[in-house]
Amino acid sequence: MPALLAARDLEKTYAAHTLFTGVSLSIHDGERLALIGPNGAGKSTLLKLLAGLETPDAGDFVRKKQLRLAYVAQDDAFSEDATPLSAVMDRLRDEGHADTPEHEAASVLSQLGFVDLDQPVRALSGGWKKRLSIACGLATDPDILMLDEPTNHLDLEGVLWLESFVQRQKQASFRGAMVFITHDRTFLENTATRVIELSRAYPGGTFEAKGNYSEFLRRKDEFLDAQAAKQTALAGKVRRDTAWLKQGIQGRQTRNKSQVADAADRRAELKNLDDRNRAPDRTTAIDFQTTDRKTKRLLAVHNLAKSMGGRELFRGVEFTLSPGTRLGLLGPNGSGKTTLLRLLRGDLKPDAGSVKPAAELRVVTFTQHRDSLDPRKSLQEALCPIGDTVDYRGKAIHVAAWAKKFLFDPSKFSTSVGDLSGGEQARVLIADLMLRPADVLILDEPTNDLD
Repeated sequence: MPALLAARDLEKTYAAHTLFTGVSLSIHDGERLALIGPNGAGKSTLLKLLAGLETPDAGDFVRKKQLRLAYVAQDDAFSEDATPLSAVMDRLRDEGHADTPEHEAASVLSQLGFVDLDQPVRALSGGWKKRLSIACGLATDPDILMLDEPTNHLDLEGVLWLESFVQRQKQASFRGAMVFITHDRTFLENTATRVIELSRAYPGGTFEAKGNYSEFLRRKDEFLDAQAAKQTALAGKVRRDTAWLKQGIQGRQTRNKSQVADAADRRAELKNLDDRNRAPDRTTAIDFQTTDRKTKRLLAVHNLAKSMGGRELFRGVEFTLSPGTRLGLLGPNGSGKTTLLRLLRGDLKPDAGSVKPAAELRVVTFTQHRDSLDPRKSLQEALCPIGDTVDYRGKAIHVAAWAKKFLFDPSKFSTSVGDLSGGEQARVLIADLMLRPADVLILDEPTNDLD
């Protein structure tokens, strides 16, 4: 079956940092293709290239005639006064579907669970905004729906809904192909029909396997084991080549010239294999600083109540945070989890009840949004705003060593924060938080975008 879209030998570089080279892939009708890989590998950039939103530095595409694409970004952006219905209609107008009746847009929203189509989008939770973004894409009736981190901000109910939607796509009103980026392994296992990993560990920069995530892992392990064995065997040949070269050769003999060229080729291949096999599964140690204050009660919440947009979110909430407490907040999208965190920080006032912090309480917050990051700053400036060292636990650490702690290579220092992946931006925020001693650490959806 001809591909809906095929890409060949794609290459993309930002500043002096090459994301990938020689990447080729195809997308076929009805499949559910998952793009995976470590933060910063270029997954989101690759998806934008496929969607036609960015231009590759090299490579080309073959597309089916009149191919319709819909791209749903990681971050959901709507106008300040938008409603679900107006957001979908605006998207249709932008895509040249100005004559689509409102009832068709309303039908798409209804399929995705929306009841009140005229409520302000600004009052929606992150999960419902994600549903709305998907609705905007579906309303254009695409041949390929592209989703970048679609499970971000979704509660368990929302993720299960999305899984069901992806699984039953051929029975639903949307019958096209789906391409999605995700780090959610369970979602991958339950939805993907083909998995492609973007990584420098593979020749051509990708490795793919048909089937779900378990099948991908099995095939990946087989490939990497074979690649490691090939490196071992080739290393033995290169050692013999080296010993032969040291004996001296008669350069005028054609046979010897050929052997010298073959030996050079084997050395180059061995270096290539060594570079790929050393492409690691990298990890970092996150160690936040505490003030070590001895106060038994850091923050007390009593009979707390809050309404937003004329809707009561919660009332009668009570708990106490003491040193060592690790409190997890669960609840469906729109139940007020983020609002409760804002009340704890003092950003909002409760309708009833109280939040009583200890004297001079130091609160450090990781937000699910990236508003505190300046996209114009370089990575180096974001990690180390002043000079070339940071002060961590009373010790001066050079910015290069600090960057490596968060899996950043100094070669990316000139890259602007706005050009970093979502996971890399999250690591920049975590790096900043680790420099600030805290009595209470508040984390709002900290795993979004992280590999």
